[in-house]
Amino acid sequence: MTLRDITMKIGLIAPVFLPLISGASLYCFELARALASYGHDVHVFTPLGGREDTAYTLHPVLSCYLPDDLSALLMHKMDVWHSLYFVYAPMAFDVQPFFVTVHGDDAFSFFVPYRLPLRLSITRHLLWRLSPLFRSCIDKCLDRIERIYDKNLAARAIGHLSQIIAVSSFTKTRLINEYPSATDLVTIIPPGISDMFFKLDLMQV
Repeated sequence: MTLRDITMKIGLIAPVFLPLISGASLYCFELARALASYGHDVHVFTPLGGREDTAYTLHPVLSCYLPDDLSALLMHKMDVWHSLYFVYAPMAFDVQPFFVTVHGDDAFSFFVPYRLPLRLSITRHLLWRLSPLFRSCIDKCLDRIERIYDKNLAARAIGHLSQIIAVSSFTKTRLINEYPSATDLVTIIPPGISDMFFKLDLMQV
């Protein structure tokens, strides 16, 4: 059985997406179009302003704050979920099958944080009373604690993932060094090259 033998409703999660230019956002766009070309019903979830295309259905619902995004994503039923960035790995606690692609820093920067549950209350009811110096010190401590919290959450989520796709051997090695439990889940699939690159006249570029 191949990818062409059965049609699926596929949800792709892309917190960074065209028109923002990056290798990862172009990768996400091309993957969505490629899956659609096999006849799949592809849905792409992005922040506001994501690029629309006839190949997929765009859902600009992401806020890049993990609890809110998970709530928004779980309102949609998909046959398969694939987060194009590692930061949404905790969604695997609630849905299966769930795949993630790791491009590099998205597995370590936590640019879509979960946040400490009590941080908002601390900020609203305590920090504003303190001097700027104390606020700065407490904020830095909370940032460190939050990073540990987010990393532990991601580490626990790995056991619920169906597969992790790394875009290079370097990325795979770095990921396994950080999360040893991911060792048996990681497959290396280098990014492909669009047909348009073979049509370019390099003498005119």
